[in-house]
Amino acid sequence: MRLIVLDPSLDAYSGHHLSLDLKVAQHFRAQGAECFILANKAFPDTSVEGIAVRPYFQHTAYGTIEGDRYARAHDEFEHFNNAIFKDLRNLPKDFLQPGDILFVPTVTEKILEGIMRWYASLPLVAARGETLRMVVFLMMPSGLYFDHGTEVPRVVDPLTALFYRLALRKAAEASNPVRFIGTGREHAREYTELAGEPVPAFALMADASLDRTAARETLKLPAGGRLAVLYAGDCKADKGFSVLPAVTEQLCSSYPEWTFVIHFNTRAAWGKVLDDAQKVRQLAEIHDNCILHEGFLPPGTYQQIIASADLVLIPYDREHYRAKSSGILWEALNAGCAVLCPDDCWLEKELAAWGGAGKAYAGSGAQQITAAFSEILQDFDAEMRTAAKAATEFQRANGLETLQGLMMDDAPRPHSFAPNRKEKI
Repeated sequence: MRLIVLDPSLDAYSGHHLSLDLKVAQHFRAQGAECFILANKAFPDTSVEGIAVRPYFQHTAYGTIEGDRYARAHDEFEHFNNAIFKDLRNLPKDFLQPGDILFVPTVTEKILEGIMRWYASLPLVAARGETLRMVVFLMMPSGLYFDHGTEVPRVVDPLTALFYRLALRKAAEASNPVRFIGTGREHAREYTELAGEPVPAFALMADASLDRTAARETLKLPAGGRLAVLYAGDCKADKGFSVLPAVTEQLCSSYPEWTFVIHFNTRAAWGKVLDDAQKVRQLAEIHDNCILHEGFLPPGTYQQIIASADLVLIPYDREHYRAKSSGILWEALNAGCAVLCPDDCWLEKELAAWGGAGKAYAGSGAQQITAAFSEILQDFDAEMRTAAKAATEFQRANGLETLQGLMMDDAPRPHSFAPNRKEKI
């Protein structure tokens, strides 16, 4: 058996791509499988932690085209799907073998149709009871959104929903099995609607080995007392970085018994967020209970930061994350943390889907966030009991053994993904 990871967006060491690819590849390698990653041509190395990496693809899943502003979505859909179709079609004729698993961890509507078009063009690859199969994670916004208490979603992005539907139609033509998996319960619900067949959920990030006490010891953080992570990741406006200076000042001043940890990376930052980053640096020097980490962090260190926390703030922009997922929420759930996040968006709904602890706040300013922090402290011990219970369920449902079972299980036949045709002709 071979596990072949197809990840055209793996172009650097930062981001979720490498961490996820390695976690799955190393798990399968421990089962005796040969594993390698087909990455973006820009990836700088040919091996990481013993897993072979072959830089190959021309574009990532996030490419853009400057041109006709009114037809840009269509032009990008055609251009990038055609490009990845050509990349895949140019693989050696004997590249694939019966028993191979093609694992596609990150797609957008800009590349999924091209991948499925290539996959549908392949003959049946089977021998000795083994067959080629593909497993695709669907982690990006689907174009659908379920309002609270509704069973029928709104189409909030018609073009995105259309492009994913076209890719699912193309999957219906494949001779070899394909399994779609929604990343998290909310996305699985949306893609089940688009596919017309159950799309199982898997949230990617479960790790039962993490321990709060051990994480604090590793990071040389205070062993006792409460600790909150106020930010972790790249400095971006759509991740709410602009509110961080005010939130940091208010919380550090008002709650001296708490330790507040911040991580940020300015590698892709520009404009006002660079000024905000400097303000946070100054606050970390002023307040003894503020600990700052900067720059690129190895995946293990990043996970330890989250695992060290009792509470994680995710101050993301509500509109940008209305239907977009984020790994930090799953990491907080996995670590048994309470969460503060904006309401009426994917973050709130996914937190509720797992029975997680915390509070979703209205508004978006520092005042709303600090008020929510104050409210959650009223019975924080109860919040932590809820968080621990949610972590147990999250880890049970999202371990690598569970993922392997989903990948190896007989998925619905590809033709099941054809759209329901109820209209009269």
